[in-house]
Amino acid sequence: MNAAPANLRQLFLRPGELFVCCEPSLVTTLLGSCVAITMFSPGKHIGAICHALLPRPRRDEGNRLATAEGYKYVSLAVPAMLEILADHRVTRGELQVKLFGGSSVLATTAATDPDTGIGALNVLQAQRLLLESNLRIHSSHVGGSTGHKLLFNTTTGEVLIKHLSHHAKTKN
Repeated sequence: MNAAPANLRQLFLRPGELFVCCEPSLVTTLLGSCVAITMFSPGKHIGAICHALLPRPRRDEGNRLATAEGYKYVSLAVPAMLEILADHRVTRGELQVKLFGGSSVLATTAATDPDTGIGALNVLQAQRLLLESNLRIHSSHVGGSTGHKLLFNTTTGEVLIKHLSHHAKTKN
């Protein structure tokens, strides 16, 4: 990613948040088992990103979720992004979609089965929803055992990923 212009607005996306922007911005987020999905319209220069923590709500939560809380679920964040983009007259066919995160950052998950941990389930849910929405994933960087710092340029659709290293805790 090229160096961000000085006038580029910088935002930090927290877990459970969704951001759609028509003005140039650099969005940063930190991912472990969570997933981030970016959507970008090259023709309209509109970018969207979500940071989802879990694949879907529990069955007993039903439809009583507030919209803001719903963004923490992949199953609710993806349709919300598409709806907001449609309000901006962005069609699905013009979107460049990228998927990131879903690491097995907990030692117990990585040691047992990284394919059934929360990170893997988040990735599977995202892939399924994007496929059902007739969206092709242009690029992805998922899985692994470390977290990532992600920077998304809403003007160009570029995404930069930095691996976060493991640091062992020591007792004094």
